[in-house]
Amino acid sequence: IMASAGLLLASGGFYVIYQNKINMGKDHFTTLHGKAGLTAFAGLSLPAVAGAVFLHPDFGIDKSNKLYRKVHKVVSRVLLLLAWGATISGFKTLIGDDYVTLAIFAAPVVIAAPFTLL
Repeated sequence: IMASAGLLLASGGFYVIYQNKINMGKDHFTTLHGKAGLTAFAGLSLPAVAGAVFLHPDFGIDKSNKLYRKVHKVVSRVLLLLAWGATISGFKTLIGDDYVTLAIFAAPVVIAAPFTLL
């Protein structure tokens, strides 16, 4: 449920970024950053729906299926890594070659990764 709430909040960010590109007259999803972000955003919708329908502990129609749980967990983690990579690469585009600022920005992600992904 928390991941779905995060995806809902990310939808707002996606909308703002998309509208900003329109306002600036730039093409959408032309860079590796844009394609990775779109893939992660769209891809994370699938585990959210699958988790709600199949794996919810109260009303999931196949909540005890260990294979579904494993696939859900692995796919979600891979897509989360992709989303983090898109975020960091987008920030890198904004700040240029200021690697100290990039390291400060990326540090919380790197520190949280073992707790989030394991």
